[in-house]
Amino acid sequence: MESILSGLELNPAFAVDRHWTIIQTNKAAHFLLSMVDSALLEPPINMLRIGLHPSGLTPHIINYSEWCKYILEYLNRQVELTADTFLAELLEELKNYSKPELTKQSLLSPLAIEYDRIAVGLSLKSEAGVMSFLVATTVFGTSIDVTLSKIAI
Repeated sequence: MESILSGLELNPAFAVDRHWTIIQTNKAAHFLLSMVDSALLEPPINMLRIGLHPSGLTPHIINYSEWCKYILEYLNRQVELTADTFLAELLEELKNYSKPELTKQSLLSPLAIEYDRIAVGLSLKSEAGVMSFLVATTVFGTSIDVTLSKIAI
């Protein structure tokens, strides 16, 4: 896992467990985490809360509508497949977060592209300017290694 995260350097990468709790990051991820309210960084740190909470990355997200839709649909599929109570409660929590006011900039997002649930574009305003990422979730697992099957990057 450490090799994969290091190999993704220059791009933020997070390893999360099945409840989206961050278990490891690469160095580039710290830049994104510095944009988040410190209260959200108290363990256990939940990646989806960081991504959608009004005190998380939300104020910086240019294409919030596409981002939010992708996250909620992905999590909803997880809940349907696993019937995991924690994930179901997390889904309801995320749905109830206040939405940011849409701006002209968010309506003209350069990454407002449909990737058919494989990935989503994420555009963020930062001190360094606008940063654009293609976000994809990769789940590692084999029929032999139960531990790896519960980790995603």
